[in-house]
Amino acid sequence: MCAARMPPLAHIFRGTFVHSTWTCPMEVLRDHLLGVSDSGKVNPFHVCFTDKFGQRAFVGKVCMDLNDTVSEYKETTEESIKETERFVSEMLQRNYPRVKPIVTPRFSLSCSETLMGELGNIAKTHDVHIQSHISENRDEVEAVKNLYPNYKNYTDVYDRNNLLTNKTVMAHGCYLSAEELNIFNERGASISHCPNSNLSLSSGFLNVLEVLKHEVKIGLGTDVAGGYSSSMLDAIRRAVMVSNILLINKVNEKSLTLREVFRLATLGGSQALGLESEIGNFEVGKEFDALLINPKASDSPIDLFYGDFVGDISEVRKKINQKMFIS
Repeated sequence: MCAARMPPLAHIFRGTFVHSTWTCPMEVLRDHLLGVSDSGKVNPFHVCFTDKFGQRAFVGKVCMDLNDTVSEYKETTEESIKETERFVSEMLQRNYPRVKPIVTPRFSLSCSETLMGELGNIAKTHDVHIQSHISENRDEVEAVKNLYPNYKNYTDVYDRNNLLTNKTVMAHGCYLSAEELNIFNERGASISHCPNSNLSLSSGFLNVLEVLKHEVKIGLGTDVAGGYSSSMLDAIRRAVMVSNILLINKVNEKSLTLREVFRLATLGGSQALGLESEIGNFEVGKEFDALLINPKASDSPIDLFYGDFVGDISEVRKKINQKMFIS
């Protein structure tokens, strides 16, 4: 692209830029210049990284005992369906650039078939996102099997009610079978890996390598208040731990590297939300959707010990007073 055709620059950022691409799980660009146009897009200078698989934190009491009757959680009324339809229509009319309506059945044990079917129809009619939970723990999977005996499996319950689409994000998925992962792949549905929640509730371990083997889109999530932290940095650490546990128990022959998990937290999250063409790294043309990090801040969650940081520690010390951007 010739200079005359480049969009005008509103800002030029200098510092260390960290991001992921599909060919490189973690790329560190030190002492780098990055141009951003007045429309907020990365200019043909180069690229950086983003942590936008954000999940709104619902901090409160976690109270779900599958031994209790599930009927008390069910609500299938014309009023609730009409309210959902009204809200989705209103949100679409406002046309916020990043705020979009999302259909969220709690999970299949707290919804009747009628409610799930109606929510699926609303999502299909308006082409909006869907978020729910699936296969979080063994008791839940067994309860779904007993409650919906006419379906092949947990995934089938959502699928046959139009709730498994290329705009669907399902949290957990610890006990999805190969057959179910194939359906996720075919529908283009995504999984949100929530290791903190899974460990905190003793739910299970998601085998991320198996998910990736089936070419299912996956990003990291927090699932507060099932988990105790809304930090994506914590999610990265716990995801590595879970992967190591599966290696120790000889479920897998290798574990995920820190760099691979970093990609799940950034580019993987944008793909799971169908936003990989807009955000997720610092590629030219994407929005400058970045976090500005000061790793030496007094309340920084980043511990600067040898080997704990990206690249060689001597280089980190040289650049520590520079701005660091993560996309």
